[in-house]
Amino acid sequence: MKRKLGLRSQSAMGIALAALAVDMTGALAQQQAQVGVLEEIIVTARKREELLQEIPLSVTAFTANEMSKRNILDMKDIARFTPGFSFQDYGGGGATAPVIRGANQVAGFGSGLEQNVSFFFDGVYLPRNYITNLGFGNIERVEVVKGPQSARYGRNAFVGAVNYVSKRPTEDPGIDGTLTLGNHGKVEVAASASGAVVPERLRARVSVDYSNFDGTWRNTHPFANINFSQGTDDWLGGHRKTIFSGALQLLPTDDVTVDLAYYNYDFNEEHRAQNFFAELGGDSQFLNCGQFNPNVRPAGSGLGGGGQWFRLFCGEMPLRNIPIDPRGYARQMSADFIRASVDWKINDAVSFNYLFGYIEANTKSLGYKDTLPGCTFFIPGQCVFENGPLGNFVTSSHEVRVSYDDSGPVTGAVGLFYTQNRDFGTQNFVTLPLLTAVPTGPVDVNDPTKFLVYAVLGRTVLKPEIWSPFGEIAFRFLEDRARFGLEARWSSEKKFQGSLPTAGTAGLNNFVGLALEDKFTAFTPRITFDYNVTDDSLLFASAARG
Repeated sequence: MKRKLGLRSQSAMGIALAALAVDMTGALAQQQAQVGVLEEIIVTARKREELLQEIPLSVTAFTANEMSKRNILDMKDIARFTPGFSFQDYGGGGATAPVIRGANQVAGFGSGLEQNVSFFFDGVYLPRNYITNLGFGNIERVEVVKGPQSARYGRNAFVGAVNYVSKRPTEDPGIDGTLTLGNHGKVEVAASASGAVVPERLRARVSVDYSNFDGTWRNTHPFANINFSQGTDDWLGGHRKTIFSGALQLLPTDDVTVDLAYYNYDFNEEHRAQNFFAELGGDSQFLNCGQFNPNVRPAGSGLGGGGQWFRLFCGEMPLRNIPIDPRGYARQMSADFIRASVDWKINDAVSFNYLFGYIEANTKSLGYKDTLPGCTFFIPGQCVFENGPLGNFVTSSHEVRVSYDDSGPVTGAVGLFYTQNRDFGTQNFVTLPLLTAVPTGPVDVNDPTKFLVYAVLGRTVLKPEIWSPFGEIAFRFLEDRARFGLEARWSSEKKFQGSLPTAGTAGLNNFVGLALEDKFTAFTPRITFDYNVTDDSLLFASAARG
């Protein structure tokens, strides 16, 4: 087994971070080292196929076979098996928080904005965090790349990146299928078919993945037994997810490969068991330390007025049995994903790659916020919810790359990335009447007439447009045992952000419309060095700026 010893440095806004780590080259290394065998895993962390054991990066890779053996179902499970990586989705909602090596930006944390750990699906950037936890239907491999990656992936990969790599069509025909049944209504069905349509020239693959689960925590709400799919039933933490995919691979010549793929995601996720502590109404007494200001919301302000306005809770959290209103749910998401790529091997040294991606996604939630039986959180007799994130986005991207590698001492690549997005999002504060009977149907979150109070806290339109040329060059010396590399990316981002007028109610602000537009540039270089100390040990270091 090859060991990798890495030293890296990265800086942003004058803050320097450094780490010293011994990486065991993937999720399988420790287990298989016990029997003296290390599985050879191909990864694309540097946007080309390489052996995981040979690359000078800290990468944890999970193959489809390994994820099946470990019963890895989503990104939270990936985090459990990946040192230095954590992932939270806040009760199943659309706001996710990936964190690598403890570095996380505060602005935009959990709000649906871009963060400093980037997610990619077959090389296509996933620009919003409510589409980062996609599950592993038709996925061949998941790679968690730790350390500064802005020069290679873009400025939003300052502390790392996560790559989904899908299964490609095969030449040999094959049909696969699995069925899983369990308690709490667990049903999982996965089926795929792949093979050549025209031998050695056209291949196709189709797959479908379906998962249904009722959850494992009892919902003690007196009217939890409902019969419609949105919201909760007797149990909390359930879901219904369907993933459909289709792919074609065209090989017009021996040197050209064209890949086309389409994915459709339909996710329905219930609330999980949770306690919600905040500085509002009846829960103010639970905050017991930190900054204190009794005048933050004085008595009579209409929203938690007169509470004990500490900002934090210190000590062991009290556990209570909080019934969840069955009309609420964590996330409903639908997304369409289209990918197209062309790989052309021009000659033995030069190759050309073009990658196109298109994503259209919609998400909504009806987050239950009351914390005491009887809905006493804000207005007696009214149950408090929040809609957020509630919105949709459309994005398209193009990337062109030319690479040079003649097996000599010098290798390199240059390219250009372009993307434009249109993103709409809103956050609402809403109330529904206290339930007195089992609900007969779901609530339309887009219909204000269905709510007693419907206060729009924020409505935002984002329209970024980004041009980003990039390049890299590497030199091999000392009989190919040592390598020195330079990487750089320059980004020009034209961004429009419009805040639309919002409505208000007692104790809540009224916001006016605002339009902001500006252009931003960024230069993100990285220097790398790696050296094979022995055939089984690799020393590597990198320094980057974001």
